[in-house]
Amino acid sequence: MVNGHRRSHERERKMIGYRVYIMDWHGHIEDVDAIMADSDDAAISAANQRRDTQPWELWQGGRLISKCAGLQMAA
Repeated sequence: MVNGHRRSHERERKMIGYRVYIMDWHGHIEDVDAIMADSDDAAISAANQRRDTQPWELWQGGRLISKCAGLQMAA
């Protein structure tokens, strides 16, 4: 059963904390969201779902993971 326990433990993924800095159109931080995800790709996907129109930067600790320029809406 030791091997069975090891396999079940390997399936549990460690969640990592990320921050999404939402920027205004002048490049200033407007808001910050916290995201917990098990990988950089999952965090990027979550950030895209939350903020699809405004520019944002995704950080994990001091590491820049991704940036999105956002979609400027026509007035």
